[in-house]
Amino acid sequence: MMWRTAPLRTSRPRFALVRRLLLLGILGVLHSQLQPSEVLLLYALFGFFILIPMTFLPPAKWARWILFIIGALLIAVGGWVGGWMLIAGLFVVGFLAGQARIPERIASSTHTRRVSAFIALACAALSLFGFWLKEAVENGNASATPGQLPTLLMAAGYVAMFITLLRTPARRVLTQIFAPLGKMSLTNYITATLLMMVAKYLAPGGWWESGTVAAWITTFASCAVILAMQWAWSKAWQQRFGQGPLERVWRNFTWWGKSKSNSQQSPSQK
Repeated sequence: MMWRTAPLRTSRPRFALVRRLLLLGILGVLHSQLQPSEVLLLYALFGFFILIPMTFLPPAKWARWILFIIGALLIAVGGWVGGWMLIAGLFVVGFLAGQARIPERIASSTHTRRVSAFIALACAALSLFGFWLKEAVENGNASATPGQLPTLLMAAGYVAMFITLLRTPARRVLTQIFAPLGKMSLTNYITATLLMMVAKYLAPGGWWESGTVAAWITTFASCAVILAMQWAWSKAWQQRFGQGPLERVWRNFTWWGKSKSNSQQSPSQK
C-alpha cells in the first residue's frame, strides 16, 4: 500500500522504500538485543529481497497472476514444512493485494459481511481439525503432521471474524479499542518487550515458562494489563502529538528529502 502511493509523493520512490526497510532493520537489530525472537529484522530482510524486486513488476495481469500463484504455493508449502517460504509467500501475496486495492475493495463491498463470516467459520473448523491432527501425531495415532497450517488458518479466521464484526454495530466499540493500538503498532511492539522485562523482573522464577494452568492464567493476565497500559498511553499520546514516536521517526526517515508535493508548494507554504 505504501508503494502504491510512493510515486505520487516522491520522484525517487524506491529510495523511500529502501530507507523504510533500512530503519526497520536497524530497529530489529537493536530490539534483538532484548528479544532474540523478534521479527522486525526478518521482515526488513524479506522486504529487501522480495518487495524491492517486485516494484519492477510489469503491469501485465498475467505476470501478477503468476506471482500470486507462486506466493500462494509458498504459503501452502511453508505452512506445512515451516521456514522462510511462509513469510516469503505472505510478502508476495500481500504486495499484490495492496497493488490490487484489496483492502479498499473489502471495505466497500456489500458482500463482505457474508463472505468474511463464511471464511471465519471455515478457518475455525479447519484449524481445529489441524490442531487435532497435530495432537494425534504427537500421541502416535497419525503419521502426517500439518505443520504450521493450523496456526495460519487460525490467524486467517481471526482476521475474517474481525472484518465481519466491523460490518456490525460492534464496529464503533472495536474501533475505540483497537485503533489507538494499531496506529502505534511499531512503538507498542517495542515497548511490549520492555514491559515484559519489567514483569519478569518483578516476578522471577520462570512462571511464564512452567506450562501450568496457573502460569497460563498469569501470562494472560499480564498481557491484558500490558495491553490496557498501552491503550491508555497510545490514546493520550495521539491526542497530544497525533502520531506515535517511532511511527513519526519511521515516516520522516522514509520520506527524507523533498517530495513532489513539497516541490510544488509556494515559498510561503513551505
